[in-house]
Amino acid sequence: MCAGPTASGATITGVTVTSSIGECCGAPLANLTNGSGLSSYDPSAGHTRIGQSWIGTAKTGFFDFNLNGLFSVTQIAVWNAPFGVSQYSLAASTDGVTYTPISGFPVLLTNPSTNDLETFAEIQKFSPVVASNIRMTLLDGYSASNNTALREVMFAGDPATMVTVPEPGIPSMAGLGLAAIFMVRARYRNRSAH
Repeated sequence: MCAGPTASGATITGVTVTSSIGECCGAPLANLTNGSGLSSYDPSAGHTRIGQSWIGTAKTGFFDFNLNGLFSVTQIAVWNAPFGVSQYSLAASTDGVTYTPISGFPVLLTNPSTNDLETFAEIQKFSPVVASNIRMTLLDGYSASNNTALREVMFAGDPATMVTVPEPGIPSMAGLGLAAIFMVRARYRNRSAH
């Protein structure tokens, strides 16, 4: 499937990844986000058959992608590998701890042919979600063995701003202001009563 960049945001660079799934066969996890094998670093790029990929020791598990910033994320591009991932879901987090499922997932990926000299990303667009981390959970794979593989994963979106919420137990500035007003009124009433 060939798909180009869209108006749903710019490619997010500098993404790093950790996983609950081990790696094998000299195909490390870093290959999922380093652009190795891509003709350019954008969703329309082709990935060469001999390009670097990730090979995992299980068909199910998860990746945690650290976006290294807060973004309004709008799409994911996945370059699948032959006998790779068949189905995955996505969830978003602003703290890397608590994740909320992203609407529209899980989705299915096609199984690329081993004869293809170049493969292209399958792009899934979704309503913007504010996130610093994205969890991709692999639900199944095409391999008859317990291994799976992917070539590259990329996200698009725009830098996001978020209203800071005070920590529990710490009054907000508005709360302090209201408290001061009530204190002044109480003092005024006390003086009027005398």
